[in-house]
Amino acid sequence: MAAPPRSARRADYPAGRSALKTLVVAAFSVGLFSLATLMVTMAPAMDSRSRRRLAHGDAATPGARDRHESAARGARADEAARPAAEAEAADLAAAPRCRAQLFAETELGGDVVRWGADHLTDSAAECCAACAREARCNVFVHCSSAVACGELHRQCWLKQLDDAWPEVDALRGKSSRWTSGVAGERPPPAAPRSAADGPPPEVALVTEAGEVRIRLFADAAPLAAAFIRAVAHAAPSCDGCRFYRAEPVPAGWGSRALPDTWSGGRWGPPYALMQGSFMPSRPDEPSLPLPAKPPAEPSQRARPLIRRGMLAWAGGGGGPDGFIALAEHPEWGHGHTVWGEVVAEDMIVVDTLMARPIRTEDWGSIMASVFVTPLPFRLRALRPAARNGEAGTPPAGGLAGD
Repeated sequence: MAAPPRSARRADYPAGRSALKTLVVAAFSVGLFSLATLMVTMAPAMDSRSRRRLAHGDAATPGARDRHESAARGARADEAARPAAEAEAADLAAAPRCRAQLFAETELGGDVVRWGADHLTDSAAECCAACAREARCNVFVHCSSAVACGELHRQCWLKQLDDAWPEVDALRGKSSRWTSGVAGERPPPAAPRSAADGPPPEVALVTEAGEVRIRLFADAAPLAAAFIRAVAHAAPSCDGCRFYRAEPVPAGWGSRALPDTWSGGRWGPPYALMQGSFMPSRPDEPSLPLPAKPPAEPSQRARPLIRRGMLAWAGGGGGPDGFIALAEHPEWGHGHTVWGEVVAEDMIVVDTLMARPIRTEDWGSIMASVFVTPLPFRLRALRPAARNGEAGTPPAGGLAGD
């Protein structure tokens, strides 16, 4: 039997194909609708957006189940987070004591209660609320400016500071990055100090340019004060005691025109200090042993903000290497044990010593300014060790002899 002509086959097939296509589409639609209806019925925990996706056929796409389960978990997480968000809002409303005491461009110090490197908040007000939740926190600092803070932006440091208000007065407006807050009200101003209020000096540095008298902070830094007294009595000539580092005060010290840094900014280099060793190599009196090296003081009172004329241990730890500050150092915060102060009128001797020739020396992490020839000194006791109640304490503002 002969096959129908090719033209006849082309004419007959479209009708059959159309009927078959209609049947397949109808069956697929009914099946898909049934499947979607079944899955909607079995997913009561999913939110309304997920159900709408199911009704429109999303369930048939690869990975849909995972997306729906994730949506369900997200809905449950939102419900769980709502009480925490409400609690945070309540904390913000309950923390006016912090918000009322905000100080822009100010970085306050103190013992860290919570590190800001892993504690970020969107505003100083939220940082304040976090401080209000911590029993020990009475000071916070927040890096609020995205431009000035860089990678520090949004860091919220919670701190504890025994007496914050003198520090506010000393540091207010000196930082380009930080906003600080203090809990509580400012106390009434104390009566001004006079030179007669300070204890008499206990020891003197005897140098080629003259004597530099020192008041010891025996109440706040008893370990350091005891060490200096022992050296003065055990080795009057202090063989081996010397000043070797001489960092003058640069012209732009503390200038707001420079970055708020201490690496090519407003806080050096050079770093405004004269540093040396207060440990003799041997005692002049063989019957008196050399004192042990003093450790860092545990008390916060031993770490005030450093001002011109104060003496502190170098490196943020204990002795015997220490320095005389030639300017105020707000950039160091409370990082150094401060154990004494130079009588104000004797700072002219220190300035004279700083005029000696200096050179630059590579210390690895920094390029240090050092004396071309180290400067020896003697440590001389001026009076017997102070009795209880007579010892000097760090002043709240300025030096006792100012």
